[in-house]
Amino acid sequence: MIFSNIVELRNWMLQICGELLEVLAKKRSRKINRVVEMARDYIYENYNDENLNLKKVSDYVGLSSVYFCQLFSQKTGMHFSDFINAVRIEKAKELL
Repeated sequence: MIFSNIVELRNWMLQICGELLEVLAKKRSRKINRVVEMARDYIYENYNDENLNLKKVSDYVGLSSVYFCQLFSQKTGMHFSDFINAVRIEKAKELL
């Protein structure tokens, strides 16, 4: 690719960088969705563990507790502990 001046080169580079940022953002979003889905599956499988907590789940998905808690709340719209309680209540209803 040949550019006739520096402005064309700059504009081309800005376009490429913008496209790259979009690709990276989509990839990150998919990864976050997978992590939250893994956590949800883990909670559903282990809801009856009285020691199930944020640390256990964040360790399972390989993230720090603070970061995982933020991601989980953003993606589910619920606080982590509220989600576990909701799962446990739903399972208790099923058993009744």
